[in-house]
Amino acid sequence: MPKPLESYSVDSDSESEEVSPDGTGPSTNAEPDFSTRNTSESHLITQAEFKKLVQDLDLSKTKTQLFGSLLQTWNLLEIIVIT
Repeated sequence: MPKPLESYSVDSDSESEEVSPDGTGPSTNAEPDFSTRNTSESHLITQAEFKKLVQDLDLSKTKTQLFGSLLQTWNLLEIIVIT
C-alpha cells in the first residue's frame, strides 16, 4: 500500500494571473468586445427563440402551450401562434 506524502507544495504563477474584479477567481476576459445592454427593457422572445427553447426543454404540446401562455401573460413573448 502506498504511503501518503508528509508534506507537499503547490507552485503557482499568481503574479501573471489576472484576478476578477470581485476578487473571487481568475479573470475571464476572453471576449473583450462583449458588452451588456444597460437598459430596463425586457427582451421579447421571438418565435424562433421560443421554438428552440421548447425543443431544448423537450416539452410536450400541452406544456408548450402552457409555457407560451405564461410568457405572454408576463409580456415576455412576442405575439405568436403556439402550436
